[in-house]
Amino acid sequence: MSKKPAKRHIKKISPAKKSPNNLPGSVPNASSPGVMKVDPSIEKAIQKVFFGYVIRMMLTLFLTILTAIIVVHFVKADKTLTPGIVFMSVMLGLVFSYRRGVAQVFLEVRKLGSERLAQRRYADAVFALEHFHRIGNMGFDRDGRAHYELMLAYHGMGQADRAKNMAEWLTKYRSRSQYTAKLVASSGTATVIAEDQESVRAPEDASTADSAAPRQ
Repeated sequence: MSKKPAKRHIKKISPAKKSPNNLPGSVPNASSPGVMKVDPSIEKAIQKVFFGYVIRMMLTLFLTILTAIIVVHFVKADKTLTPGIVFMSVMLGLVFSYRRGVAQVFLEVRKLGSERLAQRRYADAVFALEHFHRIGNMGFDRDGRAHYELMLAYHGMGQADRAKNMAEWLTKYRSRSQYTAKLVASSGTATVIAEDQESVRAPEDASTADSAAPRQ
């Protein structure tokens, strides 16, 4: 009489559960190494900020020209003076909106960079804060905060040379800044990064556009 083959018991292995910090788009916790890839959302957010500024400038230009024409019409000024009056009105309107508008734009960009740095999304922080280290834009980092946080982001990315360059820039061009004082007090980039990597937070809502105004 032949024996029946013994039944094999196969144990089902359930798939490993993903922790919330491993999910796409999640914010890394304090023990995670950080995110080194730029999230498309940060690109869209910054594009939205600049696009909104362009729309506001165009609207300001239109309203300024319209106001100038209406004023000239009701005042009944000499027609030969109309082009000059319109031109001066447009220039004054553009200068005012530029100074206030651009300062606000860079304040919002810095806020985005600071938020991503606090979340250890280093690539996103670099993408946002590098806008302050371009020719013509450095003056919008009046207190040196953007370059200081860019230094931290570079270090988080493992780009020690760039972090060192930012530290040297701060020392040279923002020598009176409180952030430069931190570098000097800690005698180098590595020490200050160790102290501040956990403490970087987004700017407070009380910040105004004046803090991002170009440095004269």
